[in-house]
Amino acid sequence: ALVFSRSDRQAKEEIFDRVIHYHRTHQLVGQSKPPTTHDLRLANGGRVLSLPCSEATVVGKHQVTLLILDEATEGLAPRVRVVGRQVIR
Repeated sequence: ALVFSRSDRQAKEEIFDRVIHYHRTHQLVGQSKPPTTHDLRLANGGRVLSLPCSEATVVGKHQVTLLILDEATEGLAPRVRVVGRQVIR
């Protein structure tokens, strides 16, 4: 999953911390290595990457199966090309 937020702080604190909390609470899949401030890698090959929304972080992301845009990143939506995948806004 790829999660975009308006700022780096929001990407880490408001979004990614919630993902980590959910993962630890439910233990659906084990981790392959300890999470970093923006990256959670799972034992099944899954990955959650939470980034601030900027041209530098948006360009070049491929094979994204779930894209989550917080309300502050709506300007990004017209530039996102999604084929056969799910986008949550």
